[in-house]
Amino acid sequence: MPIVYLVDSAGVNLPYQGGVFPGQYGASRIFYYNSIMRRYLHVPQLAAVMGPCIAGGAYLPALSDVIVMVKGTSFMGLGGPNLVKGATGQVIDAETLGGAGAHTAVSGVAHYAADHDPAGLARLRDLVAMLPHPQLPHWDAPEPPATDPQTLYDLLPADHRMSYDVHELLRAILDGGRIDEFQSDLAREIVCGDARIEGMPVGVIANQRGLIKGRQGERPRFGGIVYAESADKVAYFIDRCDRQRIPLLFVQDVSGFMVGPDAEHEGIIRAGARFVEAMATA
Repeated sequence: MPIVYLVDSAGVNLPYQGGVFPGQYGASRIFYYNSIMRRYLHVPQLAAVMGPCIAGGAYLPALSDVIVMVKGTSFMGLGGPNLVKGATGQVIDAETLGGAGAHTAVSGVAHYAADHDPAGLARLRDLVAMLPHPQLPHWDAPEPPATDPQTLYDLLPADHRMSYDVHELLRAILDGGRIDEFQSDLAREIVCGDARIEGMPVGVIANQRGLIKGRQGERPRFGGIVYAESADKVAYFIDRCDRQRIPLLFVQDVSGFMVGPDAEHEGIIRAGARFVEAMATA
């Protein structure tokens, strides 16, 4: 049975934290149970951040499989803007520090951003509805793709160095051409998401080709190349699909991992190893 968290917590009252977390029956056992359910029992855990979640209050959603945040009202961070100012002297607003945009497009901590609370709750309902039933096959009635599969021959360029939009390719493969993208604003050189083929749920991992515009102040990325950020994104998505018993569909058109000093300093070796481990153990 899945567990859904609706989280709005400022954390522990700091003067009393020494008596709250330690011990067998302290508050830290919550995180212990979260971890056991996630790692060993494979209990689906989904969280919606409904307000500010600070310090210990941020770990409950962070230990969940999927996190939904609400633009303008959700916040996750080990410290809020006032604590950051007092500790480091930096002045920053809550949305930039740990809002929905920061965590879905920059840090990758959260996975979906909703425009308001009802949309966030609707997203949670959709995610729960996609979970496989423990006893019954969770298949819908099949739908034809949005475009004729024969168009694949026209979409894919004869020269593999040329770019194309993988979303158009997926429209010719997936039921109704639909994919519910996972972390759509993060590492956009790789597309991950939930879809169906012949009614069967699948997790899609596909390379986007072409030049991918970077975030403000960052250089663009080359599609068809795996960066440290995209490797981490895919590894987490594979782990999530594995826990939920969802098969994977790879639409692969990749030249390899990124090389160079920037890639090495970003930890491409460790991220790539995590990617490989996730695939090998799924």
